[in-house]
Amino acid sequence: MDISEVEEILGRTWLPKPRHVIMVTEPVTEPVDGVVFYRGVSQRFGDVVVLTPQAAFDTVYHEILHSLGLGSELVVRVISKVLAWKAQILPAIFAEKPRYQLCSGCEEFRVLHEKYAGRALHYRRA
Repeated sequence: MDISEVEEILGRTWLPKPRHVIMVTEPVTEPVDGVVFYRGVSQRFGDVVVLTPQAAFDTVYHEILHSLGLGSELVVRVISKVLAWKAQILPAIFAEKPRYQLCSGCEEFRVLHEKYAGRALHYRRA
């Protein structure tokens, strides 16, 4: 998934668009009963969504719902699947497509730009 796909997905929904999108270029894993691959990560009540290479169409909605404060994984999973299904079936009539620009360096995400240069791409809503 790349940023143009994320912009297209966000343009099909009424959900608020995150201010920052971070695209990680390598898999994010955790050894739990084997290996768990993360598709995305977001902070509750935050304005940042992190997407991994395993992110799917519904992952964008899933992480935005978490950033809105919905914590229940089961509820968020169901709502994001329904939103993704609706977005794929029905065209977006009134939704506006957000634009994101690649940020080459900023104070807010200084550590990300220094430690993870080339491994994570930071996009800021234009």
